[in-house]
Amino acid sequence: MGLCLLPPGSPSQRVQFILRTKEDEQHVPHRLFSELDEICVKEGQDAEWKETARWLKFEEDAEDGGERWSKPYVGTLSLHSLSELRSCISNGTVLLDVCANSIEEIADMILAQQEQSTEFDEHMRAQVREVLLRKHHHQNCAAERCGLCFWGNCLKIACCAQAELHFMKKIPTGAEASNVLVGELDFLHQPIMAFVRLSPAVLLSGMTEVPIPTRFLFVLLGPEGKGHQYHEIGRSMATIMTDEVFRDVAYKAKNGADLVAGVDEFLDQVTVLPPGEWDPSIRIEPPKNVPSQEKRKMPGALDDSASHSTLEKHGGPELQRTGRLFGGLTRDVKRKAPWFWSDFRDGLSLQCLASFLFLYCACMSPVITFGGLLGEATNGHISAMESLLGASMAGVVYSLFAGQPLTILGSTGPVLVFEKILYKFCKEYTLSYLSLRACIGLWTAFLCIVLVATDASCLVCYVTRFTEEAFASLICIIFIYEALEEFQGPACGRDGPYTPDVFFWCCILFFATFALSSFLKKFKTSRYFPTRVRSTVSDFAVFLTIVIMVLLDFVVGIPSPKLHQPTRDDRGWFINPIGPNPWWTVLAALIPALLCTILIFMDQQISAVIVNRKEHKLKKGCGYHLDLFMVAVMLGVCSVMGLPWFVAATVLSITHVNSLKVESDCSAPGEQPKFLGIREQRVTGLLIFALMGCSVFFTSVLKFIPMPVLYGVFLYMGVSSLRGIQFFDRLKLFWMPAKHQPDFIYLRHVPLRKVHFFTAIQLICLVLLWTIKVSRAAIIFPLMVLALVFVRKAMDLCFSKRELSFLDDLMPERKKKLDDGRNEAGEEEERHDEEAVIDRGRTSNTVSIRYEKEELEGHRTLYVGAQMPLVRQSHRHHRRHGQKHRKGEPEKDSAPTEQGYHCSPSQRVQFILRTKEDEQHVPHRLFSELDEICVKEGQDAEWKETARWLKFEEDAEDGGERWSKPYVGTLSLHSLSELRSCISNGTVLLDVCANSIEEIADMILAQQEQSTEFDEHMRAQVREVLLRKHHHQNEKTTNLLPVVCSFADVSERQSDLHCAAERCGLCFWGNCLKIACCAQAELHFMKKIPTGAEASNVLVGELDFLHQPIMAFVRLSPAVLLSGMTEVPIPTRFLFVLLGPEGKGHQYHEIGRSMATIMTDEVFRDVAYKAKNGADLVAGVDEFLDQVTVLPPGEWDPSIRIEPPKNVPSQEKRKMPGALDDSASHSTLEKHGGPELQRTGRLFGGLTLDVKRKAPWFWSDFRDGLSLQCLASFLFLYCACMSPVITFGGLLGEATNGHISAMESLLGASMAGVVYSLFAGQPLTILGSTGPVLVFEKILYKFCKEYTLSYLSLRACIGLWTAFLCIVLVATDASCLVCYVTRFTEEAFASLICIIFIYEALEKLSHLRDTYPVHTHSKLDFLTGEFQGPACGRDGPYTPDVFFWCCILFFATFALSSFLKKFKTSRYFPTRVRSTVSDFAVFLTIVIMVLLDFVVGIPSPKLHVPHAFKPTRDDRGWFINPIGPNPWWTVLAALVPALLCTILIFMDQQISAVIVNRKEHKLKKGCGYHLDLFMVAVMLGVCSVMGLPWFVAATVLSITHVNSLKVESDCSAPGEQPKFLGIREQRVTGLLIFALMGCSVFFTSVLKFIPMPVLYGVFLYMGVSSLRGIQFFDRLKLFWMPAKHQPDFIYLRHVPLRKVHFFTAIQLICLVLLWTIKVSRAAIIFPLMVLALVFVRKAMDLCFSKRELSFLDDLMPERKKKLDDGRNEAGEEEE
Repeated sequence: MGLCLLPPGSPSQRVQFILRTKEDEQHVPHRLFSELDEICVKEGQDAEWKETARWLKFEEDAEDGGERWSKPYVGTLSLHSLSELRSCISNGTVLLDVCANSIEEIADMILAQQEQSTEFDEHMRAQVREVLLRKHHHQNCAAERCGLCFWGNCLKIACCAQAELHFMKKIPTGAEASNVLVGELDFLHQPIMAFVRLSPAVLLSGMTEVPIPTRFLFVLLGPEGKGHQYHEIGRSMATIMTDEVFRDVAYKAKNGADLVAGVDEFLDQVTVLPPGEWDPSIRIEPPKNVPSQEKRKMPGALDDSASHSTLEKHGGPELQRTGRLFGGLTRDVKRKAPWFWSDFRDGLSLQCLASFLFLYCACMSPVITFGGLLGEATNGHISAMESLLGASMAGVVYSLFAGQPLTILGSTGPVLVFEKILYKFCKEYTLSYLSLRACIGLWTAFLCIVLVATDASCLVCYVTRFTEEAFASLICIIFIYEALEEFQGPACGRDGPYTPDVFFWCCILFFATFALSSFLKKFKTSRYFPTRVRSTVSDFAVFLTIVIMVLLDFVVGIPSPKLHQPTRDDRGWFINPIGPNPWWTVLAALIPALLCTILIFMDQQISAVIVNRKEHKLKKGCGYHLDLFMVAVMLGVCSVMGLPWFVAATVLSITHVNSLKVESDCSAPGEQPKFLGIREQRVTGLLIFALMGCSVFFTSVLKFIPMPVLYGVFLYMGVSSLRGIQFFDRLKLFWMPAKHQPDFIYLRHVPLRKVHFFTAIQLICLVLLWTIKVSRAAIIFPLMVLALVFVRKAMDLCFSKRELSFLDDLMPERKKKLDDGRNEAGEEEERHDEEAVIDRGRTSNTVSIRYEKEELEGHRTLYVGAQMPLVRQSHRHHRRHGQKHRKGEPEKDSAPTEQGYHCSPSQRVQFILRTKEDEQHVPHRLFSELDEICVKEGQDAEWKETARWLKFEEDAEDGGERWSKPYVGTLSLHSLSELRSCISNGTVLLDVCANSIEEIADMILAQQEQSTEFDEHMRAQVREVLLRKHHHQNEKTTNLLPVVCSFADVSERQSDLHCAAERCGLCFWGNCLKIACCAQAELHFMKKIPTGAEASNVLVGELDFLHQPIMAFVRLSPAVLLSGMTEVPIPTRFLFVLLGPEGKGHQYHEIGRSMATIMTDEVFRDVAYKAKNGADLVAGVDEFLDQVTVLPPGEWDPSIRIEPPKNVPSQEKRKMPGALDDSASHSTLEKHGGPELQRTGRLFGGLTLDVKRKAPWFWSDFRDGLSLQCLASFLFLYCACMSPVITFGGLLGEATNGHISAMESLLGASMAGVVYSLFAGQPLTILGSTGPVLVFEKILYKFCKEYTLSYLSLRACIGLWTAFLCIVLVATDASCLVCYVTRFTEEAFASLICIIFIYEALEKLSHLRDTYPVHTHSKLDFLTGEFQGPACGRDGPYTPDVFFWCCILFFATFALSSFLKKFKTSRYFPTRVRSTVSDFAVFLTIVIMVLLDFVVGIPSPKLHVPHAFKPTRDDRGWFINPIGPNPWWTVLAALVPALLCTILIFMDQQISAVIVNRKEHKLKKGCGYHLDLFMVAVMLGVCSVMGLPWFVAATVLSITHVNSLKVESDCSAPGEQPKFLGIREQRVTGLLIFALMGCSVFFTSVLKFIPMPVLYGVFLYMGVSSLRGIQFFDRLKLFWMPAKHQPDFIYLRHVPLRKVHFFTAIQLICLVLLWTIKVSRAAIIFPLMVLALVFVRKAMDLCFSKRELSFLDDLMPERKKKLDDGRNEAGEEEE
C-alpha cells in the first residue's frame, strides 16, 4: 500500500481538514458497534472465534468463565498498546472502500496483499484463510448461563434470540459494525495486520453478535507467545473505533496516513493516569456526563455552554415588558395556546398516573388540615368542606387555563395568620367577618389584575436564587414543623376520652411512613430487580407507602385518628361583600388588601420561578402573567363564595415537578440516563383537584387513612424538597472540615470564608422570616419576603460579581461544574499551540514486524503538537553532569549496548537503578511543590504556590484560599511529551553544590546561550524573577471582612493548612496570633511528611519580556534548605524551572503539573536520584509513559477529579524484573495452614506448642489493651454479653424448674470468661451460651423427671465426661482437623448464629405483647383480667402504651447504633470526633435510649439482675455430687450423651476460632486452637461440678469483638486510604467484660434502668452487622439482581453465574436444614449436622472444579483477592 506524506500541521488540524471534505452516501458516518473476537483453540475441538468484548460506547467484557457480560466501564488502555496500534496501521495493510459480499472475499483480498516469502508460503496462506473463515461463537448463545440447558435446544435458541433482541434495542437505528479479529497462531512466524473499510457495509452472516452490517474489519494475527499483547491492541482498536472523532475519520479517510492522523489526534486528547497513583485493574464506572467532542471536529464549534456569566437572571421573552396594557398576558396566551391540546395528550402515561396518586394524597392532607385549623380560627365560618371545595374549584380552573399547569395551588401559613387576625378584629368591632373578608379578597383580586395589566411580573427577574432558596427553605421547614406539630396535637386524641396505645402507634405510623417513602423512592437506584420494576416502585413510592400503612393500621386495629371532613349548615355559598357592615368598610378593606396582594404576588411568582428554572428544560414556555391572572380571578370567586384563598404552593409544586422528570432511555450500555426535561401536561393537576372535589362522595374509603400517615407524607415532602436547595448544602459546610468538603464548583473559585458569610446572611434572613411568621406581626410577612430582594442587592457591596455568579444563580451545580471545565478547556484551545517535530528514532514494535529501514524512516517524523514518546531513539544523547546540555549535541550512552541492539526504556531504567548508591544518591520520599509567577496590579511579582504533592495532587483552589481534596492527578499526553522535550533539549544540571537560590539562578543562567533574543538585561530580569518571594497557601493576607467560621474547622484547627485566624475572622487579633496559627498549620502538615523527606520545587510561569523559553532541571547535592522556597521546612533536592513568553501560561502550568507528578512516582524518583545525565532522565520519562493508564477522550470528562483508590499496586516490579509481586499465584484451594494446625505426633504436642507460642506475648496482651478503643469495645460488649447471659439463665430456669437460673448463669459466665481471657490461646474469642445447649438441657431435665433421676447429678456426669473427651481431643491434636473446615462450613454456621440472634431479638420483642396487650377497636373490656409473660409486670395491673413504646425503643436502638457506627465515614466533624463516636456507637446508643426511656416514663420492662449472691433454689448448693441419689450405672451411661455434647462443643468452639483467626484479620501473636479447647474443657468440668451452665465460643459475639478492635493506619500522605493493619490483640477487654459481669449483682441499682427492648435492639444490630462480612449473603443477593447490576466481585469474573447460584443454593439448603433441626425436637443431633457440613463440602468437589472452588470457597477477603488476581494476570503477562 502506498504511503502518503502528511501535509504540514498538527494532527488536530489534519483531522479537521479530513472531516471538512464533502460526504458521499457511502461515507456518511454512522454509530458503530465494535466487537472483539479472539481465536480460541480447545482440546479435541476445532479453533473458533470467541467474542471477548464489545463496545457501543463503553467496554463490556465477556467474563472469563462467567458466561456473562461485565458491567460497562471506561476502557482503560495502555499507551504501549496504542503506539503499537498506530504502528500496525502505519505499516500494515489498509484496504479502503472494498466491495465484498462475504468474509471469504475479504480474506482473499487481505491475503493477496501479503508478500510471498519463505516465512509465508502458500500453505501458510491457506491455513490463515481457513482460520479467518472459522465459526464465530458469541456470548448471547450461552443459554447454559441461565441454568436452562437441560430444557433442550428449543429453549436454548429462544434464549439466544431473546438476549439478542434485548441488546438490539440498545443499538440505534442505522448503526453499523466494526469487527476486530486478533489471535496467535502457532504456525505463523510474522504478524499479519489489516484494516478494511467495506463500501457498502455488508451483513456478514455469523460474524457479529447482532444482525447489523459490517463496515470496518481489523485483523491482527501473529506468532504464539504474545496473545495478551494482541488482545490489548485489539481492545485499543475497538475503543478508538467508538471514539466519535476517529470514527468520522475512519469513514472519510482516503489512505492510511489519514487513519494515522486520526490516531495521533486521539492520543493528543487522552487523559493519562500515573502508574503510582492508580490501579489499572480497577474498572472505572462511566461518568454521568462526557464533554461534547464537536470542538475536536471543528475549531469554531460552540461549546455546550457560553462563558461563565457574572450573574444569571431570569431572562427570556416572557419577562420582557411590552409597554401596553395586558401585553404580557396576551403574549402568554398566544405562547401557550398551541400547546393546549398536547398538554392533555402528554398526560396519558404511567408516570402521570403515579404522580397523580402521590400528589392527591399529598394535597388532600394539607387541604383538610388547613380547613380544620381555619375552622378553629373562625369558629367554623370557613372549615374543611369549604377548603375542599375551594381547592377543587381553584385547582381545576388553574390546571385548565394557567400558563404553567405544573404549579400546584395550596394554602399557606401566612394566609392562616391573616385570617385569624381578621376574624379577631371583626369579633371585637362586631363586623361581619365573611363580608369584610369578601371585600378584601375582591380588592386583592383587582390589585393583582392591575399588576397583570402593567406587566409587573417582569420584576421577577430581580428574584435570584438567594431569594428563592430562602423562601423555599422556609416553606419546607413549615411543612416539617407543621407535620411534627400536627402529629403531636390533634392527631393523637387531644379531644375526647383517653385511648391507650394510640399515641405511640401514631408515632410508629408517622416515622414508618417517612422512612418507607424515602426507601421506596430511592429504590430506583438500587441493584435489585429489573429496571422497569424499580422505576415503577419509585414512581408509586408514596402511594404504595400509604396503601401499606393503611393496611397495617387496619390489621393492627388501633383506633388511630383518621382523615375527617366536618361541615357547617348555617351559611350559604354566596357572601354579600357589604352585608351588615357599614359602607366605608368597602374602602377600608383596601389597606389590608395591599399586604395581601404583596403576599399573593411574591408567593405565586417565587414558586413559578422555581418551577420554571432553566435546569428543568421546559419546552412549552411559561406564563407568569397568565398564572397571576388566573390566581386573581379565582381569588375573587373564592372571596365571594366564602372559600379559602389559594396560591402556588412551593413544596407541592417542587414535588410535582420532581415526580414528572423524564430521563432518556440509555442508547448504549453504561451511558447514564440524561435528564430530558419535565413531562409538561395538565392532566395530573386536573385529576388531583377534580378528585379532591369528589372526595366528599367517597368518604367511606378516605376514612381509613390515618392522619399520622398523611403527616408522615408531609414530613417526607418537606425533607425531600430540601435536598435540591443549595443553601442547605452550604449550611452543612459549617460542620465539615475543609478536607472532607464536597468538590462543589463554588468552593474552587470562592474563598470558604465568603461562602460561609453568604450562607450566614441567608440563614439570618430565614430565621427572621420564621420569627415573623410565628409572631403576632405575621401580617407584615409579605413585606419581609419582598425585603429579601433588597438584601440581595445590598450584598453587591460585600461580594464581587464573579463570586456572586458562583453562589447565586439559576444554573444547577453539576451543569455549572461541567461548563466551567469546558470553558477552561476552551480558553486553552484558543491559544495557538506550538508544534515540535519528533526526534527520529527506531519505532518500538513489540509485535516484531520486519520492515525495510527506508520504510521505517519515512514514518518517524510526524506532527503531534509536541515531541511524541511513541518511538524510541536509536541513539541516546548524554553528557557529564553539571555541564551544559545543548540541543543536538552528541553524547555517549551510559547503558550497555551491542551492535544492532537497543534496550527498552524499562531495561534502561532497571540498569540505572542497579548502579551502586553513594550517600548523596540514596532515594528519599519527595514532597513536590508547584509555584507559578503571579503579577498583581500595583504589586511586585511573586511566586504563588498553586499545587502540592506528597503522593496525590492537592490544588490551591482559585480564590478558595484552601487546599482541594487529594486526587489522582490526571495529566494530558501532550504535556508529558512537552515535558520530555524540555528535559531532552533544556538545561540539565546534576549534583550541583549550591547553598542559596541565588547561586542556583546564576548556574542556570550561565548555561543559557547569549543571543539577540536573550541579552544581559534580560538575563538580569530573569534572575530577579527567580529570586522573588514565594507566597504559600498557609500565608494569608489580612482581610477585614468579618466572616463566619466553620465549626468543624474550629474543632480541627490543626487539620487544615489554611491559617485558622484568617478563616475564623480573627485577623484583628494581630500578627502574633496569625504567625502562631500559620506555624501550627505548617506543623500539622509536617506530621504527614515522612522522616528524611526532601523537596522537589517546580517553578513555571510566563514573562512578557521573554522571546524564547528557559528550561532547567537541577539536582542539588547535598540537598539544601532554601529559606522561603518550600511550604514546609525541608531541604530541596530537585528544582525544575520553565519560564516562557506570554500567552501560554496554561501550557506551562500543565507541564509543571506533569513534572511534579512524575517526581512523586516511585520509579522516576529513584531514576532522578541516580541519573548520570539527561538521557537517563529521558529514559525515566519514557518508562513512566510505558506504564501509564490512558482514558479515551469520548468516554471520560477530564475535569472530574478521581478520588485516590484504596490500594495501589506495588511498583517494585518496574524496578526489578525478577521482583516478586505482592501475592503469589492464585492457589487452587486455600486451607488453614500454619504451624498451629500441624500434627506433632506426641501427646499434648499441639498444646505444648500453643503455650510456647503464646507465652512471650502474655504481658504485651495487657499492655496493648490500654487504649480508648479497648474501653469502647469493653463498654459495648459488656452490654451486649449481659443480656444473653441473663436471658439464657431465665430460659434455663424455666426449663429446669429453677435448678439453674440467672444467678448460676451470671456466675458461670463470669468464671469461665475470666479464666478463658487470662489463659486461652485466642483471648479475642468471647464465650457465651448457645441455643443447642439450651435444647439439650430441656431434653435432659425432661428425661430425669420421667425416670426420677437427679438432674444436676446426671448433668455433672455428662459434663465431666464431655470435659474428659475434649481433653483427649487436645491430647491427640484433633484440632488439626480444623484445616478441613472451609469458608463453606464457616459461613453456614456463622449465618445460622446470626439468624438466631435476629430471630430471637424479634421473638423476644413479640413476646412482650403477651405481657403488655394492645388496646384495639375501643373494646375496653378486653383490657381487664391478669396478664402473664416472661419479661416484666407479669402479675401487675394492665399498663397501657408499653408494647408500642418497646417497639420504638427496639427499632430506634438498631437504627441509632447503625447510624453512629457508620458515622466514622461521614464528612462531618473532625476525624477524632467521628472515630470516637463510631467506637462508642453502641454504648452511646444504650445511654441515649436509657435517658429517653427515663424521660418519657413509660414502665417498659427492665433488665433483671439477681440481688443476692446465692443459688436460685434453696435445696441446692455450689457443689454437685456427680453420683448423688442416682444409680452407679448412670455414670457410665452418661458417656453416650457426652459424645454428642463433645461434638457440639468441638465444632462450635473451633468454627468460631477459625473465623476469629482468619488470615485477613492479620493477627500477629498467633493462635492456639489446642489451648483454647483445653481451657473450655477445664471450665466445662468446673461448671458441671458447680451446677453452672456450660459456655463455649459465641460466634456472633466473637465476630463483633474482633470488628470493634480493628486497627487502621494513620495516612502518611493526604489522600492515601487508611490501610487495615490488623486487630488489637489483647486480653483486657474480655477480662473486664466477664469480671464486671460477675460484679453485676452489686450494682443492680444502675442496671435496673436498662430497658430490655434496648438490649434486644443491640441483639438485632449485632446479628445484622455480623451478616455484612459473610460472602454467602452477598451471593444470596445475586438471585435478585439483573446481571448488569451485579457488583464486580472477583468470582463473578471467573466462575459461571449458574455455578455461583448452584453453590449458593447448596449452602442455603444446608442452612435451612440446620435451622429446621435446631428448632425441632431432634435438636439433640444438631452437632452431627454441623459436622456433616464438612462432608457435604467434600462431596462438592464432584460438581465444581478446583479453580471454581478456589474463588467461591476460601479464606481470602474479596478485595485482597481481586487485587491479587489482577497482579497474577500481570505476572503471567510479564513472564
